[in-house]
Amino acid sequence: MKAKRALCATALLWILSPSVFAAQRYPTFAGIRAAGGYNRIAYEGWVETDRADFTISGKYVIAGPLLCVFVPPFVGVWSFQYLANSNGSEINTSVKCLFVSLEAKYAYAITSLFSVTGGLGVYGELPPATLSYEGGAGGVASLGCLISIGTDFRILFDVSGNYGSFGLGDNSKKFSIGIGISLVYHVGSI
Repeated sequence: MKAKRALCATALLWILSPSVFAAQRYPTFAGIRAAGGYNRIAYEGWVETDRADFTISGKYVIAGPLLCVFVPPFVGVWSFQYLANSNGSEINTSVKCLFVSLEAKYAYAITSLFSVTGGLGVYGELPPATLSYEGGAGGVASLGCLISIGTDFRILFDVSGNYGSFGLGDNSKKFSIGIGISLVYHVGSI
């Protein structure tokens, strides 16, 4: 937890640094993202009157808006999306909630129109999705590519993995892996 706080504080100080903004303006893009994939929940907690541990697998879908700031060779991505888990087992872990994430990607330019990307970040699943769901949070890692279509449109393809806490039970964890696509449009500069 201390490492996450230190990383977030360092990134925030770098982003807000006046010397960064004084050098030049950075293009900002807004758009939508859709993704889907597989998740696995390691549930620990009470089932009626007994304590139990289960591993529950299922699928997820996610969609919603995102904001990208391009500071070559880096890309900052903020997203606010709707997440739906569909996991069936002895315990219903199907949850629908608001999913927020912040990720920093490195974009290695192959050509002026195509870049390979890799990034790290953090995510949060915000309650209240149901009366019993307490939310969750963790880390994000992704690999993908970025395609520029003219100066106004960009497409991001990602294979991403998330690992963190899951808000049902006592000490439940969740691992997700999936594929996503984002379409963003140039809306200004910061």
